[in-house]
Amino acid sequence: MTQSGKSLFYFGIYTATAGILFLLIPETLINMMQLPAIPNGWARFLGLLVLVIGLYDLLCGKYDIKLYIKASVYLRFGFFVGCLILISAGQMPLSLLMLAIVDGLGATWTAFALKSEATT
Repeated sequence: MTQSGKSLFYFGIYTATAGILFLLIPETLINMMQLPAIPNGWARFLGLLVLVIGLYDLLCGKYDIKLYIKASVYLRFGFFVGCLILISAGQMPLSLLMLAIVDGLGATWTAFALKSEATT
C-alpha cells in the first residue's frame, strides 16, 4: 500500500468501527457524544451508512484507488467545514467537533501523503 492508501485504509477502520458501534449501541453513543436524541432505527440507519463509507475507504485505500483517495481529501475537508457550520449555527453540540477534527486530520494526512508521492 502507498502512504496515501494507508492513510485512507486506517481512516476506513475508524469510520467502519464508528458505523458498527452506531449499529450496535446507538443510545450509548448518542448520550456519550451529547448528540440530539433520535429514534434508534434512524441512528442504526446512519450507522449503516457510516459503515458502508468506512468499507469503501478500507477497500480503496488497500487497493490504492487514487481517484477515490484524492476525492476523499476534499470530501473529508467538506465534512469538517460542514460540521463547523452546524456547530456555529447552534444546530449541533460542540461535542461534534471531535468527529470533525478527526476527519480534518485524516484528510490532512492523506493530502500530505499524496503530495509526497507526487514528488518522488
